[in-house]
Amino acid sequence: MTTRNTSLYGQVVVGGSNGSQMLSSYHLAADGSMNPSDFGIDGRRWVRTVTHANRGGASWRLSTFCLNSALHRKKSEENCKCGLVLPLALAGHPVAISYLLNRAGLHENVPTEYQSMSEEQMLEALEGCVLFPFNDVLSYRDRSVEGSERVRFNIGSREDWYQHLRDVYGVENPQEIHKFHR
Repeated sequence: MTTRNTSLYGQVVVGGSNGSQMLSSYHLAADGSMNPSDFGIDGRRWVRTVTHANRGGASWRLSTFCLNSALHRKKSEENCKCGLVLPLALAGHPVAISYLLNRAGLHENVPTEYQSMSEEQMLEALEGCVLFPFNDVLSYRDRSVEGSERVRFNIGSREDWYQHLRDVYGVENPQEIHKFHR
């Protein structure tokens, strides 16, 4: 595993089967925040940081990239990849959000169409997705589907994401999605 210019927070577990995996310039905490002393706190910078975490931050070949080992340890028989999924969840991708809801034990908030998916199936569905900045908000596109269009939610900050979790997923306290991440 190779790391470069990363700022990981809390109880993070990263693992790969050989040295070809890369983790670079990943500056997100498990709750979707970033260190303001490194980058400032404006929305445009947050959008760019989340986009970079998805595009160049970590390899999908990592066997484990868990930003919250204390919460996710209960699933120790599986390799958690919430660190890979988080940027897509912050952009509003429903499968990514479902993965995080499942990991946090908030199964009742997972939309019906994703409840029957295993976490492995969710990860497979996300593997070709790439984030793009769209003005001051995030958008994503599934590169594995030819001709796919960019999908954009009005999410340009962590607070926007929390509101999205409340409105769309019925999560009363959005911090529940990353209970022990601080």
